[in-house]
Amino acid sequence: MLKIFICEDERLQRQQIEQVVNNYILMEDLDANLVVSTGNPQDVLDYLALHPETKGLYFLDIDLNHDLTGIMLGKKIREQDGLGKIVFVTGRGDLAYLSFTYWIEAMDYIVKNGSMEDLSSRIAQCVKVANERFLYEKSRSNNTFKVKIGNTENLIPVDDILFFATTVQPHRIELHTENRILTFTGSMKEVEKSHHDFLRVHTSFIVNRNYIKEIDRKNRILILKSGQQCDISVRGLKILDAIDIEKESE
Repeated sequence: MLKIFICEDERLQRQQIEQVVNNYILMEDLDANLVVSTGNPQDVLDYLALHPETKGLYFLDIDLNHDLTGIMLGKKIREQDGLGKIVFVTGRGDLAYLSFTYWIEAMDYIVKNGSMEDLSSRIAQCVKVANERFLYEKSRSNNTFKVKIGNTENLIPVDDILFFATTVQPHRIELHTENRILTFTGSMKEVEKSHHDFLRVHTSFIVNRNYIKEIDRKNRILILKSGQQCDISVRGLKILDAIDIEKESE
């Protein structure tokens, strides 16, 4: 889950940013959550100290009426969350250069002298981009398969996936785990190429090689450890023979 932080000492402006962020999360049904909204920068640092695995999106004012400025807070965030996305939302456009001076690598620098509509659009765009990058980074590091259902992107661990099957509807594919079935729009060819553990054993079936229990060559049926069965084509048998799947499943 993408965790979002707001640090803005002016209560009304903080509430406005909260509303934009929460509305966008709800509207797009994102796997994201506003976890800290505060005027005290120490609250953000305390959260990160308790949750060192956090990968967050941070909306920071620069003038916080605190010993820590937004720039210094950004520097401390960067030390704890190296992949975090930092956005400065401030009335001080003249201080943008400091984000470079302190090697903060801000994602955006939004000056609060425009219309509320423009401010809301920029904030929503930052949430959108941060969420896309979070999902991309997670899919690369956590060995997951990304499924988009409606406007929601789900990351399913490859280790949870038993097999994929085509449906009677063109380009609609079922993803089977032990506990659920997800139906999404896609291409079996693209699914097959997405991970080395996915084997195309039939026009209608792609299986996770780690869940294969037995191969019935006479009837061309593949039996999974879950007890479910998939048809095997002649080409599928050749693929299974080529990688000696029976030895792997012993």
